[in-house]
Amino acid sequence: MPRLEHRTAIITGAASGIGRATALLFAAEGARVALVDTNAAGLDETAAAIAAGGGSSHTLVQDVTDGAAAMRAAAELKQTWGTLDALVTSAAVSVDGNVGTVSEEDWDRVFAVNVKGTFLWCKAVLPHMVQARRGSIVTIASQLAFCGGRDNAAYVTSKNAVLGLTRALALDYADQGVRANVLVPGAIE
Repeated sequence: MPRLEHRTAIITGAASGIGRATALLFAAEGARVALVDTNAAGLDETAAAIAAGGGSSHTLVQDVTDGAAAMRAAAELKQTWGTLDALVTSAAVSVDGNVGTVSEEDWDRVFAVNVKGTFLWCKAVLPHMVQARRGSIVTIASQLAFCGGRDNAAYVTSKNAVLGLTRALALDYADQGVRANVLVPGAIE
């Protein structure tokens, strides 16, 4: 029996990269997967790959920075699937630039997607997980949160924030049955 049969997972950033790979793995392990991204074509590709493997998914073409949409989606998924077992917040953007060269607009966009998007999706699923007294939240930071990186100030700083947010989640919700862990991958293809 697959390890995640009868479980549900929401994966943000599921149209490509780590998010797509995560969604495919969850589906291969038997989970029903909600795929969240602004890239509709990428979501369709991920959903097609899941279906080809015999899995089940639902696509949500939306911006992770829209808190009301996240709340509605979590409630609708809970209503449809009966449970929300896991959230993986993989949606992220990066822009080049150090503190002296990165624009305020780019800084704000990186923080909106990487940090606020993570916060909003956690906020959306937590009531359902707390009510069930179980759930797992996995955020994606970066090894750059520990060692830094040149000419990538907004991304590095945002991933430090994701690391701190996850630590706070883990401490605040452990006694309510919700686990929170952060992954800190290195460079990927």
